[in-house]
This record gives sequence, structure tokens and C-alpha cells, in this order.
Amino acid sequence: MLTGVNIGSGDWPLEKKRLEKLNTNCRQLVKQMHLKDGLLDDMASYGCITMEQKAAVEELNSTSAEKNRKVQEILMRRSVAHYKLFLTCLHLNGHSHLANCLTVDEGKNNINTISIVTINHRMNKYNIKNTMQ
Repeated sequence: MLTGVNIGSGDWPLEKKRLEKLNTNCRQLVKQMHLKDGLLDDMASYGCITMEQKAAVEELNSTSAEKNRKVQEILMRRSVAHYKLFLTCLHLNGHSHLANCLTVDEGKNNINTISIVTINHRMNKYNIKNTMQ
């Protein structure tokens, strides 16, 4: 169960620098992301994507690469807050290398980050502190 996340309206639409990161790293994202290992579930649980979007990805009767492309397509239409939640989900699911490729440098003084406070895998409980202001 996820607690303490309120992404509000986020910054819509996703700005150019993040869209470029998704496009530039598309091939790596499509080849290396593993949705079936809990990533897609976390993305929906955290509010990164809607349950309907999750279902649309799961219903695709295709390769994992096609499902990953669908996720990328969905993310390109989401907000900055959703994008940051996606990066958090990548870190939580062993895809820090992908999250690092998709991270946009926002300067030293930027506090618009979502930081992990505690992760207790034994109880499958995640607590996240939203520091977005």
C-alpha cells in the first residue's frame, strides 16, 4: 500500500526536455524495462498511470517491447509529477540504470523530487514522502 502521495495537477503537459529524454532513450527503455516483475503494478498503484492504462498495456497480445512502447506513449501524455513517479517506480523495481538515463538535470536548488522515505519489502509496504512544492 502506498501512502502520502499527492501529485495534484502536476505540470501539464510534459515539457520538451523530458519528452526528449524519453525519445532519446526509447530503444534502451524498450529493450531493458521489465513490466511483469512488478513495475507495471507499482506504476498503477503509485498513480503514475491509471488502472485503465495499466489494463490497456496488459491486454496487448504482443511482445514485451510493444508493451514497453505503449508505456512510453502513455508517459509522453502525462504530467511532470507522473514522470517523476515513473522514475521512482523504476528505482524501486531494479531499473535505476534506466531512471538515471531519464533523469533531467533541474539544478542544485530544485526541490521538486519524490524521495523514498522507507521501503519495507517484507510487508510489501511503501511509504513515500512527496516533497513537490
